[in-house]
Amino acid sequence: MSDVACLSKYHFSRVFAAHMMETPAQFVARLRLERAAGALVRTKTTPVTEIALTNGFSGSDVFARAFRKRFGVAPQQFRKLRWSGLDALDQRLAIRAQIYTPGQNVFSPPTQPFDVQIERRPEYHVAYIRHVGPYGDVSSSITKTFQRLQQWAKSKGLLTAKTSFLGRGADDCSITPARFCTYDACLILSDFILEDDIVSVQTIPAGEFAVLRVLCGAEQANRYWDWLIGQWLPTSERTLAPQPSYEFFPEKGADTVNPEGGLEICLPVSKRRPQTKFRL
Repeated sequence: MSDVACLSKYHFSRVFAAHMMETPAQFVARLRLERAAGALVRTKTTPVTEIALTNGFSGSDVFARAFRKRFGVAPQQFRKLRWSGLDALDQRLAIRAQIYTPGQNVFSPPTQPFDVQIERRPEYHVAYIRHVGPYGDVSSSITKTFQRLQQWAKSKGLLTAKTSFLGRGADDCSITPARFCTYDACLILSDFILEDDIVSVQTIPAGEFAVLRVLCGAEQANRYWDWLIGQWLPTSERTLAPQPSYEFFPEKGADTVNPEGGLEICLPVSKRRPQTKFRL
């Protein structure tokens, strides 16, 4: 990584830690554990050893030790916990894992069914500003990030009444410590632009998505994600696809970008492959 950045290993590690609040080695180790934890929850039938090897661990024993040190429980026990509701046991574990603090608003996932549409979404080329910190927008920091993006777009003549926005949260806030969570506030572009000191650019790939349209407060958006991934997906004929998931805010223009004005939760999916039956 230091070679790609054209920096010495020492200088790269120092700059990386200043920006990311952890060293490159700590960053990689954390991501491996968090991706493994997500796989444990989403794919309940996948063997723990397979998850460990897929995420860069040399074996299940090494993975189990690292996992217990990080989360306080064994991988199999973690798999059984109900993270969405955060009951008394889960709260103690979550506080230890630094993903929950006393007094934080925690919502149980909705129990009523919602109308989920399967839609083909196009590729989006976007300009974005990255927010690092807690999801839920309790302090309006994500809303302020979108406002900064709107101000930048207005100064460039890119903001119109039909401008749409997209929000991409790269982390599972029930697993990743709040201070490390990242959220990209994105503006959908009709043409390519160059990056500058304020925005970066990326391409969100096209694909098939399960789309859930909701009106809710910013603090409640996560419970709809929980319902879509934790309740709808396992009982559907779909499975999770590798494209990034995102939140879509249609034609906001200069209006405030938040879930209260309408939110489309877009989860990438593909058709579930039928299990092959072997006859002995």
